[in-house]
Amino acid sequence: MTLTESSSFPATRRFPFRLGTTSYIYPTDILTNVCKLASEVDDIEIVLFESDELANYPSQEEIRQLKTIANQCDLSYTIHLPLDIQLGDLDTDIRSKSVGKCLRAITATAPLKPHGYIVHFQGLPEHNISQWLHNLSLSIGTIVDHGVSAELICVETLDYPFHLVEDLIHGLHLSVCLDVGHVILYKQPLQRYLERYRKSIRVVHLHGIRSGRDHRDLGEAPDDIMSTLFSSLLSLAQARDIVVTLEVFSKQDLQVSRAVVEKFCP
Repeated sequence: MTLTESSSFPATRRFPFRLGTTSYIYPTDILTNVCKLASEVDDIEIVLFESDELANYPSQEEIRQLKTIANQCDLSYTIHLPLDIQLGDLDTDIRSKSVGKCLRAITATAPLKPHGYIVHFQGLPEHNISQWLHNLSLSIGTIVDHGVSAELICVETLDYPFHLVEDLIHGLHLSVCLDVGHVILYKQPLQRYLERYRKSIRVVHLHGIRSGRDHRDLGEAPDDIMSTLFSSLLSLAQARDIVVTLEVFSKQDLQVSRAVVEKFCP
């Protein structure tokens, strides 16, 4: 795969924010996706996973090539840490294994100097939330102690009210990944989130909802929501460098979603 492959998209960096997408637009490996997408977007979210049998962390040679591509194309990376982690779990062994997964992913991709590491604070318990929060703090503290800048850790909005973790985020000086698709799916207050976390938002995930399922194209996204969102994003981007990731997983969904962005950021 080479960087000279044709692209049907207009030139990048036409927006005040860095427009990105995922490393799985094409049904192939991370490096091939990056080669195909490098001239089409400004940032690529490298989606990582690790199980007992398999992991998709790039090799040292692949990291070298990813760095070269980034330098040639003014490309940045965000790293989505493995999903199957429980950083707040009551079980010490589960937390330790989760922290280990995060650190291995961070170590593998550190040479790319990512714009941010996306992490899920999942596993919210029905009871003893204070202990869950304390455990999250311990886990993140361990990660930061290994040399990770706290502001690069971007906590993603999930299915629970985000105010439950906001004191932890502010106290540890972490950043926020505002997942607009999740906000819409779970009927959370987008305008309030945009205002409340304005100073902490570093990454925005953007995807549509179709038949109750997220990570679809933005073709059916309500105009009023998109207008509210992009009005805030344009203002926010004047204050600092942010990444807006079209978090979809096919070329068609990417094309449709980018057209929506262009409609609201002409």
